[in-house]
Amino acid sequence: METWIIMETWIIENETLVRLSFYFGIFTIIAIWELIAPRRALNASKAVRWYSNIGIVFLTAW
Repeated sequence: METWIIMETWIIENETLVRLSFYFGIFTIIAIWELIAPRRALNASKAVRWYSNIGIVFLTAW
């Protein structure tokens, strides 16, 4: 039980790090997936879309 409390405390103290780690992990998986099997033709470049998404995350993370 004590280990759970230590872990919970660490997560609460490092919330921004945890949130950004999950975001970038999922973002990386989806980016690789999109490169391997795109669903449709591009209207805007991937770089512009990806930088926009990352920027939104940084703005909303704090």
